[in-house]
Amino acid sequence: MSRLQETLASTPLSTRTIMAICILTYIYQFLSDPPLHNFTMCPRNVLYLNEYYRFVTSALFHGSLMHIGMNMMSTLAIGSMLEKQLGSIMMGITILWGILLTSTVYVFISWVLHLVFGYEKMMLQHSLGFSGVIFQLSVLESNMSPNRARSVFGVFQVSSRMYPWALLVVLQFIMPQISFLGHLAGILVGTLQYYGVLDVLFPSETYLQEFEMSDRLEGLRRQPGYVMVPEMGFRRENRPDIRTAMLTGFGCIAVFMKNVCETIKVCIFGRGVDANANIQLSELGAAWGSSHDDAAVAANTTATGGAGAMIRGNVEDDEEWVGLPAAIHRSTEEMLEGLRRQPGYVMVPEMGFRRENRPDIRTAMLTGFGCIAVFMKNVCETIKVCIFGRGVDANANIQLSELGAAWGSSHDDAAVAANTTATGGAGAMIRGNVEDDEEWVGLPAAIHRSTEEM
Repeated sequence: MSRLQETLASTPLSTRTIMAICILTYIYQFLSDPPLHNFTMCPRNVLYLNEYYRFVTSALFHGSLMHIGMNMMSTLAIGSMLEKQLGSIMMGITILWGILLTSTVYVFISWVLHLVFGYEKMMLQHSLGFSGVIFQLSVLESNMSPNRARSVFGVFQVSSRMYPWALLVVLQFIMPQISFLGHLAGILVGTLQYYGVLDVLFPSETYLQEFEMSDRLEGLRRQPGYVMVPEMGFRRENRPDIRTAMLTGFGCIAVFMKNVCETIKVCIFGRGVDANANIQLSELGAAWGSSHDDAAVAANTTATGGAGAMIRGNVEDDEEWVGLPAAIHRSTEEMLEGLRRQPGYVMVPEMGFRRENRPDIRTAMLTGFGCIAVFMKNVCETIKVCIFGRGVDANANIQLSELGAAWGSSHDDAAVAANTTATGGAGAMIRGNVEDDEEWVGLPAAIHRSTEEM
C-alpha cells in the first residue's frame, strides 16, 4: 500500500468526502474552464440578483492549484483531528452548516458596512474557497484540544483559544490578497457554535447515537474511516456560555493592550530609578538608572568587598537577587583579549570611513540638490517634447527628402523641400539662420530610401 493510500485510509469519512467533492469540483474547473466569477461569493449578486447558489459554490470552487492544495492540506489536518472528537455524522452536519452560515455572515457584514458606513467595496468584491469553513473547524478544534498553547508557524506561541485569531492576523499580513472577511466569518460561526448559540441547528449527541445505530445506517457504519458519535462532543458540561467568553476575550485584549503600552513606555523612557535600584555593577561602580549619590555608595560598597549587588531602601530583604554572572567581573582587557582570539575577528583598520578627503555634509547636500534639480529639468523637458513636439525652430534643419516635408515645418517649407530634392538635394535642407550649422551631418542613409523601398 502506497503512502497516499495509507493517508486516505486513515482519514475519517466526512473529511475525506468533503475533500473529494472539492477536488472533483476543481477537476471540472480545469477541464471545462467555466467563468469563475459566476460561482464566487458576491453579496451584491446574492441580495439584488437572487443568486443564492453562490452560498454553496463559493465554498467549493477555488482560484488556483495552490489555493486548493493549501486548503485541502489544512482540511486534512484540522478535519481529521476534529472528526475523531465529534463523530462522522456530526462532522458532516457541521461542515454543511458551516458552508451556509459562513457565506451568510459574509453577506450580512458586507450589507451592514454598506448600509451604515457607505462602504460598498465588500458588496462588489468576489471571493471563493473553502478557507472560511476551515477557520470554523479550527475554532472548534482549538477550543476542544487539551493543549493550552499553540505555535503560530513556529515563530511564537499563543493560547489555544486565541490561535484562530492569531492565524487570521498573521495570514493577512503574509498574503494581503486573501479574503479577511471570509476568514473572519468562519471564526465567528465557529465561536457561536462552540459556545452554544447555534445548538438549535444541531441534533443532540443522544439522538445521533440512536440514529446511527439504526439498520438504515448499517452500510454507512461499515465504511472505512467512519467514526461513531462520542458520548460527549463539544456540548460539554463545563463549556462556558457566550457572555463569559466575550468578557474573557475583552479582558485578554485589554491585558494585551496594557502590555503593549508598558513595552512602549519602557522603550522610550526606560525602566526608571525605582525599578533598577537593587541592581549594581560592582566594577563599574554605578547602578542601572541610579543617581550620582547612589553611584558613590556603590563604589564604597565595592571598595569594602561588596558582592556587586547593593541592597538599599525598601528592597533589603530581596533574597532572589544572587548577583551578576561571574563573567561580568572580568576586566575589560580580559574580555577584549578573548574577543580578539575568536575566529573571524577583524581588527579596526587605520583608515575607515573617517577619511581626510571626505566631503562635509553641506557639500554633499548641495551636490544632491543639484542632481535632483538637473533630473527634474530633464524630466520636464522630456514631457514638454512628448506633448508639444520639438517645434519649428528646433526642427527646421531636418528634412525628409523623399517624403517632401520637414519635421514641424509649414506647407511652404514642404514645397521648398520638394524643389530641393528635385534639384539633387541631399535630404537635409539648410535655410534661415542655420546655414552655417556645420554640426549637422545629415540623416542616416536608411532615411533616404524611397517610400516603396521602406
